[in-house]
Amino acid sequence: MKEFTQTELYPRGNCWQTAVACVLGIEPDQLPSQFDSYTEAEREGVKYWDLHYNNPLQAYLRKHHGLAYVEFHQPEEALSQLRIEGYHLITGDTVRTEQYGGIRHVVVAKDGKVVWDPHPSRAGLIGNIRWAVLSPWPKLWRWDDSSLVCVCPACKESSNAG
Repeated sequence: MKEFTQTELYPRGNCWQTAVACVLGIEPDQLPSQFDSYTEAEREGVKYWDLHYNNPLQAYLRKHHGLAYVEFHQPEEALSQLRIEGYHLITGDTVRTEQYGGIRHVVVAKDGKVVWDPHPSRAGLIGNIRWAVLSPWPKLWRWDDSSLVCVCPACKESSNAG
């Protein structure tokens, strides 16, 4: 795990992109841009920022790491019963959530405990917690590959070159 600080803040933060990069131990700019995904969603009039980064993130993780981002939508007390070992992600409300229209934040955890907040304030989470893991891409997910187009900088560069 590497400790990176997100480079974009509200309204177009990139904490999710940065937290995933921390867990993978790679530079955040190797992943698709969360900032660009949010901007595109905003142009379409969509307010649910976290739903729109999911597709580019899933495509990137599948193509380059054979992984999937899987989030657990369970009550906080149920999450405490999970035995997730190693690094994973936790998403939830922050002190900025209400001020910024319900925006969620993503931090890095290890064995169920927060170990790194990519936001420069390092304020962490205050509630409405969900855990997420990067797991091997499930073979049962028979998604059409054409629906998962990787838009990371490396793939964009190779598609422009060819």
